[in-house]
Amino acid sequence: MARNDQVSRIYNILLILEYAPHGISVRGLCERLNERGHTAGVRTVYRDLNALKKAGFPLYEKGINADNATRWILERKTGVTKALPLTQDESAILSQFCQVLKSQVPADKQTIVTALLGKIASQLGADRTFRLSA
Repeated sequence: MARNDQVSRIYNILLILEYAPHGISVRGLCERLNERGHTAGVRTVYRDLNALKKAGFPLYEKGINADNATRWILERKTGVTKALPLTQDESAILSQFCQVLKSQVPADKQTIVTALLGKIASQLGADRTFRLSA
């Protein structure tokens, strides 16, 4: 098995779990992975899930479904697979837009705007090239 296949399979497990808010059984994960072109058995999926848990991903087992199987759940607030990569030009334009927005808000609301822009930067995973406040 190529290393890229393993990484792709694990990434797909995270995607499937992220969009299964009530969890999914290991057999269900196997079926979905196989639909996506991965050859994955129950033992492989268990091994991947345990590796993800050891790596610190917030996974847990919960309850029993209709087939008498434990459901695996990815904690909802993680957003592990959500990403919004910005180009340098997009980042610069968004920064300019935010500065214009700040200049249009009344002085008594500046604290709220600054907090809001901080939340946006946090969600975007903003780095040193992206500045919302200056």
